Amino acid sequence: MYQLFYRCVEKILDNEGGYSNNPNDPGGETNFGISKRSYPNLDIRNLTREKAREIYLNDFYKHFKLDYLKNHELTLQVFDMVVNSGDRGIKILQKLIAAVPDGIIGLRTLEKLNREILSGRDLVTAYKLGRIEYYTKLAQNKKAYRSFFLGWVVRVFKTKL
Repeated sequence: MYQLFYRCVEKILDNEGGYSNNPNDPGGETNFGISKRSYPNLDIRNLTREKAREIYLNDFYKHFKLDYLKNHELTLQVFDMVVNSGDRGIKILQKLIAAVPDGIIGLRTLEKLNREILSGRDLVTAYKLGRIEYYTKLAQNKKAYRSFFLGWVVRVFKTKL
């Protein structure tokens, strides 16, 4: 049922890598991209890949209704972005399609998204550029994030099915 999820999550797990405790990362201790800040009661250091998949399925893929997106490459890009920055990933998509940027994939967002897909617009490239714009502003406004900027941009372009 979640075949696309399983294809996407392996790419995301590879992007996120293993255990890290970077002092510049506001999430603090992380493993497979799962942060102590978001999951304070989870043993981050000993988090398994399987448990990370379960968290990504329930708290990201299902929560953000990513199974409603019909373009697989776009789904992967949005999934990767919500893993990296929460509902900001949905808001970037909504901004691209002139939907209310509330961070929720609802009927209005889906209607506008389907119209854009039918129009033939290259939403994947536009979304990638939206991600880079977001990361650029973030790095410009928060000195601690500058060390992550190049990695984020590389991630945008290497993330593909």
